[in-house]
This record gives sequence, C-alpha cells and structure tokens, in this order.
Amino acid sequence: MKGRDLSSLRNVYVAGERCDPDTVIHFERLLNTKIVDHWWQTESGGPMVGMQIDRVGTVPGSCSLPLPGYNVKILDEAGVEVETNTVGSIALKLPTPPGFVTTLVAPASYEDKYLKEFEGFYSGE
Repeated sequence: MKGRDLSSLRNVYVAGERCDPDTVIHFERLLNTKIVDHWWQTESGGPMVGMQIDRVGTVPGSCSLPLPGYNVKILDEAGVEVETNTVGSIALKLPTPPGFVTTLVAPASYEDKYLKEFEGFYSGE
C-alpha cells in the first residue's frame, strides 16, 4: 500500500466466512476505512447476511443483519434458537428467497447435506 493513493477507498468488503474481530480492527486502522463483513456460500449465489447500516451499527466479527428475504436464526445443537450473543449454528428458516441455490453440483445429496440438520431450516457446513 505504500506509495499508493487510497484516498478514494470508502469501504472494504470481505466475503465468505466470518472475518475475525482482530483482522477487521487491524485493516480498519491500516486503511482508515470501514470493513464490511458479509456471509454467504457459493451455493447461495450471493450474500445472505451483511446489511450494515449506521443506525444499527456494526460489531467487529459480526456480519450484522440478514439481507431482505432471509430469515436467519442461530440455533443450538437441538435446533432451538439461542439468545443474543450466544454462539450457535447459522440456519435459514425455510422457505428461502427466490434465486437461492439455483443449481447444484450434486443435487442428489442436497437434502442430506443442507436440510436434515434442523427440521424446517437450511443449514450448510
């Protein structure tokens, strides 16, 4: 980054798995800009969680709010929704929005891989 003009950089978007808080904080300080974390899977075809708006605020290590159409829940091992600030599994209450999982490499295994862990929910590895 040395010798580069980064003054037009407004945000940095990180995608895929959750970005850990230390990395978010490090790059926000280094780049003097906001790091926007969002969660998605290749299967989803786009972000599912990551709507970050100023009036809600953001927390390093959190992807913030679900995008429209996604009913995201955090569940314990028994499939029960956990309380705020409790670690659990990310699951999407069915039905999922249009355009979600439009194609699959292995359609025969879709139900076993994504729909069996929690009844009524999509949950990916």
